[in-house]
Amino acid sequence: MSRPSQVNVAFGFQLGIAAALLLCAGLMIADAFHMDGLIDEAARSVAGTDPAEVAQQRSWNVNSTLTTAIPAVLVAGWLAVLAPRVRRGSGLARGLSVAALASPIGFVPLVCVGFLAAGPAGSPDATPFSLRLEELYSVGFSDFVASMVSGLAMIGLTLSVVTIILLFTEPAGSWFRRVAPPGALTVPG
Repeated sequence: MSRPSQVNVAFGFQLGIAAALLLCAGLMIADAFHMDGLIDEAARSVAGTDPAEVAQQRSWNVNSTLTTAIPAVLVAGWLAVLAPRVRRGSGLARGLSVAALASPIGFVPLVCVGFLAAGPAGSPDATPFSLRLEELYSVGFSDFVASMVSGLAMIGLTLSVVTIILLFTEPAGSWFRRVAPPGALTVPG
């Protein structure tokens, strides 16, 4: 039995999603380094900045980057490792890939809730330092990163849904449920 084209397309999409996740993680890490420089600049430009507030901003920067970049890298690795096994017809790999492809559906709302919990700009406890930092962060490289990550996330979510559908179409389903002829030796995929 030849491999259905749906499985080949799903294989390519799965590798594409893994690449997009790695690119997103790289952009988020680059933005964290950029933000660290902006924190320095804001601290220098505002007289009497509280060192504890600067430390808190640095901590938030590192934590927010790690909580988004690490899961992205893990899911990308998971998808990249499973893609060849899916292509060979492993039902277990198909199930694990679907779980990885569906994970952003639960992860994206958590990220949104985290950003909402951070509070709106100009909140009552805003300090001159935080206002200056927001002013610096709202233009340039940060806008580019936000646009790229948002675009890649939408492409990744769309490809995830399409890949899940492709893996469960009938031609692909029969690829994963191959029955060995009686007496044949089977090798796990």
